[in-house]
Amino acid sequence: MRKLIRRSLVAAMLLMLVAPAWAAPTAIDARAANELIQKNQAVLVDVREAGEVAQGMAAPAQWLPLSKIEADASALKEFLARQPKSATLIFYCGSGRRAGKVATLAEAAGYKSVNMGGFKDWVSAGLPTRRP
Repeated sequence: MRKLIRRSLVAAMLLMLVAPAWAAPTAIDARAANELIQKNQAVLVDVREAGEVAQGMAAPAQWLPLSKIEADASALKEFLARQPKSATLIFYCGSGRRAGKVATLAEAAGYKSVNMGGFKDWVSAGLPTRRP
């Protein structure tokens, strides 16, 4: 019985250590994201692909396509090294799925990261866009 309790406690402690890596990144809405950007407290990052970005992107966004991150392991590391550690990194894509992946990777690298969802959320909020 003691062995079972001890194993259960060890398993629970291990789960507590790795659970944050499984957790989804924090979500933020487009208006709140824009407020942080305007206060120079955040960096907005578009992780969509070239064909999607050609249709427009959030005006203050930097572009780092997920395909580049997946093709070159150093791409995200180099991008993160250029960002202020004090800033929140806000990622978006088409729907939020890819943005969530990249936000999780950035958090694992020690950066505060959130998922804004999709470009459509930025547009729906009436926020400025641009063509690359």
